Amino acid sequence: MRPLILLRRFTTSRISRIQFNDTNGSTTATGKAYEAALVTFTSLLVLVLGGVAYHKLYKWNVLNKMQASFNTRESLLLTKHDSDHQLLEKGLWAERPNQALLDKIVSGVIKGKYYLLLGEKGTGKASTVVESIQRVNGNDCVVVDCSSDVELMRLRIGTALNFDFFEDYIGSLFSMKGPRESTPILDIERAFIKLETILLKRRYNTDKPLVMVFNNSHLIDTSLVELLQQRAESFASSGLLTMLFISEDYWLFEKMRTLATRMQVINFEDTHLAEATKILKSARMKYFSDKLTDDECERIFNIIGGRPQHLNYIASHSDMLRSARDLIDSEKRWFLNNCTLLGKNMDDDVNDYGKFSTSAMLLMKSLVELDNKNDPTDLPKLPLWRAKQIMTRADFIETLDRLNIFTIGTNCKVKADNVPMMKAFHEIAAEPGFEQLLQESLDRVAEIESIHRTRELVFKPDSLHQQSSPSIHK
Repeated sequence: MRPLILLRRFTTSRISRIQFNDTNGSTTATGKAYEAALVTFTSLLVLVLGGVAYHKLYKWNVLNKMQASFNTRESLLLTKHDSDHQLLEKGLWAERPNQALLDKIVSGVIKGKYYLLLGEKGTGKASTVVESIQRVNGNDCVVVDCSSDVELMRLRIGTALNFDFFEDYIGSLFSMKGPRESTPILDIERAFIKLETILLKRRYNTDKPLVMVFNNSHLIDTSLVELLQQRAESFASSGLLTMLFISEDYWLFEKMRTLATRMQVINFEDTHLAEATKILKSARMKYFSDKLTDDECERIFNIIGGRPQHLNYIASHSDMLRSARDLIDSEKRWFLNNCTLLGKNMDDDVNDYGKFSTSAMLLMKSLVELDNKNDPTDLPKLPLWRAKQIMTRADFIETLDRLNIFTIGTNCKVKADNVPMMKAFHEIAAEPGFEQLLQESLDRVAEIESIHRTRELVFKPDSLHQQSSPSIHK
């Protein structure tokens, strides 16, 4: 307000020099009107010019900050991977089979598509992507850690892109109304509109696409998947931005497949013996500065398989064989805690749980019967349609996939989530009385279903007319 006061004083002093003297030497009414009009016009002009200048500067600053967000490398995921990677010997680094492909995607050699990285928890999806980002020094890359809450997704996408959703806009001081308040999905759409503006300007300087990674994308709310996929399709068609979705669950693949035209799926599976040996040796060197032999690594591999997450966990313990046994027990407890059988004494109030647990046990039993005893790391698989037939319920398999008990691949094959879980299946199926307990649980579920569907018709004699009147009881 102070510049306006000074401007008014200056204008008043200039106008006062114009003399409209009457016979008494005073200003006329015309002079006063001219003075008031000039002051008002000048004040409005300053307000308009200041508001326009601020609005233009604000929009320029928004785009500038968003463009700079792709080169800041300010991500805890990137920082942690960098610190861990420096501790490992380069000769022991176990490069995944998909590393070369992801290097080309992140470096911009391959463009025109977007990617869904699908695999079980701990198979190295995020680590492989972050390694590729490290190799380009994080340039032109941004990582978003997803959440099931749409409000959190709005905040995290805004933080990753350096976009404040106009929350710091002060144009109202110039009586300029800012963007109206709206839903998180509309705010995310606004962020992508700004990003699209940056991409259109950037194409004149370079043809290298930007890279946007959505980690843990299986947590995204279904209402947001369609928006993200539509944007991924449009950005991929222009070749200006490549989106990578990292998911552990099959449902996201099934959801995105219906609308996908430029999507490519990259599968991540457990490592083979050679890769598992490198992972074990490098992790053991990191934690204990100890060198393992190939025979020791092969022995561990035959017990727990080639899941990188499990190999690092085993290598971090002094007694690896004991920790391998503990890992199998942990998977067994997790399965029984979620799917234990209640037997013939199951209460009718938990019949839905009884259906869920018996369906899971039937699928477990089928996989145990198919298992190849010669190779414990070669997990048996069933087609998805066959697994639904065995479970007699089509909706339970995705819940079991989210619980990391079973897993569904992009080839629509169902198997145990990991080797320790498969060994836990064998132990449960081999317990005495398992078959009887399973049958009793199935019979009890059928009995409760029969009770709920049965109505009892009772005839009571009418003492007045000597007739029977029916009444229905549940």
